[in-house]
Amino acid sequence: MKKVFILESKGEILGMLTHTEKTYIEFQSEVEEVMKESNTTDFHTVKGILTSLYGYELMEIVASTEVTKRKGGF
Repeated sequence: MKKVFILESKGEILGMLTHTEKTYIEFQSEVEEVMKESNTTDFHTVKGILTSLYGYELMEIVASTEVTKRKGGF
């Protein structure tokens, strides 16, 4: 079964990754390890390293919202 892991910063979702064998704690430690080793906080770089070296797969999510000028209208 594939598990979904969310890469986020300041409440904004920057990427969704899947893996069949990893746990959430392993995911968190690998993200911290990648950020420390690459000396970057750029999530595009972190996402690229996780997919190429750690075996994660990138999920593509497509969603949209239509907003009108009326108060509270979606």
